[in-house]
Amino acid sequence: MENVRTFKTTAKILQQATELTDLPIIIASHSTLQDQGIIIHPTPDNPIYRIFYYSKLDEEETNAAVTHELCHIIRTLRVPEEERLAVRMQPVIQHFKTYRTIGTSLFSYPDDIEIEKFIANCSDLKSGQRKLWRPVIGGFKREIEDDFRTLPQGLFLVKHSLDYVLMRRVGELIGEKATRHYYGYADVMQEGNELLEIADGVKREDIVGDREVSRLWIERLGIGEVFSLIPQAVAEFADGDLEFLLETNPNVEVSVSGDN
Repeated sequence: MENVRTFKTTAKILQQATELTDLPIIIASHSTLQDQGIIIHPTPDNPIYRIFYYSKLDEEETNAAVTHELCHIIRTLRVPEEERLAVRMQPVIQHFKTYRTIGTSLFSYPDDIEIEKFIANCSDLKSGQRKLWRPVIGGFKREIEDDFRTLPQGLFLVKHSLDYVLMRRVGELIGEKATRHYYGYADVMQEGNELLEIADGVKREDIVGDREVSRLWIERLGIGEVFSLIPQAVAEFADGDLEFLLETNPNVEVSVSGDN
């Protein structure tokens, strides 16, 4: 990581990820990244794992964010390739951005919850975790209100019942009442609690369990016409996100993981 001290847990997780793959793992900061961190999966044209983190994060936040993305690699590579699944979205005409967000949530949230549980138990990462998530939770009220005004009721319920699951679990881990912004949306809270009960009923040591949760959530939410699971080997990942990163900052400095 660039000019950032690598914490003990982050170094350990990086070593584990490196031992599981023959591909390079590149870690780089980015000045306009809107998320805490993002992982770009390998493709035939780009057989490299890329992890970007927001350049304005402090040392504790950076280590927590990078560790989170490295854990995604580990949870994936523990599973034989033929058992790895991804979420596919059928083409939609209206509200494409919202549907894409839902697809990302279906794919990532089961993994995210388990990874954040791990980070919460790491003494050197807990502080960074809290600092990363508190502003996310605090700013969520505006997104809920905007979506309530602009999205169809059913689509709003699907999107935010998934978000409720993540907010509730992360809030419990960092000692925040993260679901407070949903108090006026009883249907979202009820559906979110149902989704959380489904997730808690599945053993999730790797992405096999994570994708089973994704499947059950798709079934529960009645969105099988739009979303389904396909082999990860033929899935298209976030190449567009990578193109966005490089187009918005073509001079982004990339450092090979392990170079401190």
